[in-house]
Amino acid sequence: GRGGNLIRMPEMMGNLLDDVERRSKGEMRMLKTGIPDLDALLYGIEPVNFMLIGARPGIGKSGMGMQIALNVAKAGGNVIVCSREMNEIQYSRRMVSNYSGVNGVKMKTGKLSADEFESITEAASELSSRGISFAFESSTVEDLRSIVQVEKDRGQLDVLIVDYLQILKTSAKADKRYEEVGRVSRALKEIALDLKVPVIAMAQVGRQTVSSGVSRAATMPVLSDLRESGNLEQDADIIVFLHHPEAESDPTIPEWDRGTRESIEQMDSHNYMVVNVAKNREAETGFFGIDYDKAHQKFTCIVH
Repeated sequence: GRGGNLIRMPEMMGNLLDDVERRSKGEMRMLKTGIPDLDALLYGIEPVNFMLIGARPGIGKSGMGMQIALNVAKAGGNVIVCSREMNEIQYSRRMVSNYSGVNGVKMKTGKLSADEFESITEAASELSSRGISFAFESSTVEDLRSIVQVEKDRGQLDVLIVDYLQILKTSAKADKRYEEVGRVSRALKEIALDLKVPVIAMAQVGRQTVSSGVSRAATMPVLSDLRESGNLEQDADIIVFLHHPEAESDPTIPEWDRGTRESIEQMDSHNYMVVNVAKNREAETGFFGIDYDKAHQKFTCIVH
């Protein structure tokens, strides 16, 4: 961890001026997610930032985590993905589907045409040249930290993606579930701070019903939904919610997207999603619609 040394004002001001100068020369490595509408709000993710992508179960948060991993790697970055939700073959299948346009279900059944087989072979070969490594075995945040530390020491590590936060455990003893989740989220923030690697974690937002009996699954998550889960809301520098509005009357659908939403929802296996940047310590909050192609695990921004 960080030692207990005092830092005096002259040194702080010197460091700030260096920082401003490096930014003005474009030397600061800011992480882009590669999702243009999201990057426009975030202005890039700082190496010390901890970002959460929260969604109700089954909404596509794993897909978004994977899309960001692929985008960063495509831009030449190095990524570690910690997934406790999928195994190696499942994750590979999703990535190849995203790259090749061949439906993941077809790969699962093995019923592929010669063209499809060629497409997945090409995608596999292209993906082989990308800098993504996986931690499928790390069951505790402490294990994960030591893996990240080794990769960071070996050279450039651009981002750690965790899918998903509530599956990780901690080796420290915690009496209650929310205490454990709180420790994990604090530990992820500390990985970002200490190792200077941005951490993006997917988080499951509860599906509890509200007093009126309306299911929360149908509504956009809000920051208070994270309060049951340890300190997620306090620890995260950036919080992004992903929501699939099922009803046409859903108030989270931006006015300018009403027509677009309808045409996306009519396409086979496509969902119109709303991405809401609900907390952002150093830049903008705001929301936008996005097209999520479930069959190929692909997020595409909507052109207006």
